Amino acid sequence: MSRKVDCTVLINGNKLEQVAHISVVQRMDWHHTFEVRLPLKDAKLETFKEQAEKDLGKKAVIRINFAPERPDSHDFSFKGVVTNAAFNRSQGGTPEIALSGSSVTCLLDDASINRSFTEKSLDKIVEEVCQDSKSKPVDFALEVQAAYQASLPFTVQYEESNFHFLGRLAARYGEWFFFDGEKLHFGKPGSQHEESLMFGGNLFSFDIGLQMERKAFEIRHYDHVKSESLKANEDSGKKTGLEGDALGKIPLKESDALLAEQSLVMIGAAPDQADLDQRAMGMKAASATRSVVLRGVSDNTRLAVGKKVKVQGPKTEMEKGGTLDYGTFIITSISHSSGNGNYQNQFEAIPADAAMIPMLSGLRQAVCDPQVAKVTDVDDPEKLGRVKVQFLWQLGTSETSPWIRVIQPHANDGFGAYVVPETGEEVMVDFEFNDPEQPFVVGSVYHGKAKPDPAWATPKNETRAFRTKSGNEIIVIDKAGKESIQVRNKDGKNELVMTLGGEPTLTVKTDGKLTLEAKTIVMKCQELDIDAKAGAKLKSSGTVEIKSDSQLKAGAAQVSIDGTAMTEVKGGIVKIN
Repeated sequence: MSRKVDCTVLINGNKLEQVAHISVVQRMDWHHTFEVRLPLKDAKLETFKEQAEKDLGKKAVIRINFAPERPDSHDFSFKGVVTNAAFNRSQGGTPEIALSGSSVTCLLDDASINRSFTEKSLDKIVEEVCQDSKSKPVDFALEVQAAYQASLPFTVQYEESNFHFLGRLAARYGEWFFFDGEKLHFGKPGSQHEESLMFGGNLFSFDIGLQMERKAFEIRHYDHVKSESLKANEDSGKKTGLEGDALGKIPLKESDALLAEQSLVMIGAAPDQADLDQRAMGMKAASATRSVVLRGVSDNTRLAVGKKVKVQGPKTEMEKGGTLDYGTFIITSISHSSGNGNYQNQFEAIPADAAMIPMLSGLRQAVCDPQVAKVTDVDDPEKLGRVKVQFLWQLGTSETSPWIRVIQPHANDGFGAYVVPETGEEVMVDFEFNDPEQPFVVGSVYHGKAKPDPAWATPKNETRAFRTKSGNEIIVIDKAGKESIQVRNKDGKNELVMTLGGEPTLTVKTDGKLTLEAKTIVMKCQELDIDAKAGAKLKSSGTVEIKSDSQLKAGAAQVSIDGTAMTEVKGGIVKIN
């Protein structure tokens, strides 16, 4: 039977004097919902309109107390926001308005947000995210005590609400995340009082179910800095918390035997082995949250999600009396109902020693599509040709990406291609596994304020060009009959031009000094023409030999031949004039 209780409903701080019925549904894995039904003084639509205008969008507080003589102490308290109002009229019934809504956590779920967090712990990230929503008219308490305290190098919230993002973080690292009606918890709460539920007293009925769950898996991540593959599996880290539970170990054992084949999961971003182990630990614990489930019906007004309950019951007459202990559980969902002062609840619970609670419903991995970004830093400390970039959704903040790799046409140990975008350059970025925490640069792109040389853009796309920021360039012309390869500096004082169309030529030009240095230089040609405007010198530390199969001519206004030791002139006929 239901229990007589005292119920109080406040809307925007104002107490509702007449309440026909109250229902509150609480879940660890989603927002809580509520409905309050109020009788209307008449059936006019204007009366409904006035009530709806007054209450819609306002803060709602629901309190249920078994002891009216203790007005300052409440067995159950709940904070929500009125998001819906409905007019109801039925045959033979009193006109009513139904005010319904969600827990204040809905304020964390009102918009999709893009942002990043660099070198911050889970505690700091959660506090920063919740601070945004706590500035709204409806406030809520926050308790953050994450078990995993490592600083996370780069964490991204991408096109997801604050609520979904926090739930995803909790699932990733095996942290508890739930709202208890008044307070939002991130991390497992500390010790708390156990409520006693006695079958035949305040516990009307209950059942305990066992369910096998697949928990064999292996997760992998590639660390490109160390060039090694990191692995973790269901045996990494702590246990599910049910190994010592008399009932819990039954489905765990059978799952190990029957569902032993491992699932392979590739993880995009994981800074180190400890991070990967933490994720494996969370996955294993989460897989066991439905292994043992207690369901019950009670009239204990002090129950709420996150509360511990100790379940007991009397022995049967055949067992000759006494008390049986069915275990201690933690409530994961509960439905409260009160009408005409009578109260009852229905709940689900899992063993109190469980390492993890049910994850947020509807969780999905954030998915990131290719997008543009601007390079902010190129001085890679690991000398891997990486860069840092800032995405459009990071503008206005000091946030950037971590050091990310740049695609090259060829990359190997000590050889390959090396072309790194410049600081300020706009690049196209893609993501490994579509993970926003795993970006890499695909290439650079032109835009309205950074255009290619107009001379390169020909109607038939006949030019290929490469020019550095100082103006040094390589130009390849593919125009039929005028093909050429040109290498020159910014001012054209140094130039190498190779024409390939028509009669091929090779021109080397410099306004400075041209030096050819080699062990042996061999020049072969049909015709050799050397023209020096100022002077020409030919010097050798060995023998100089000039030979012609036909004629050798040397002519000048003055000719001087000086053999410091001996001068010898030979010929079939020697003429000296």
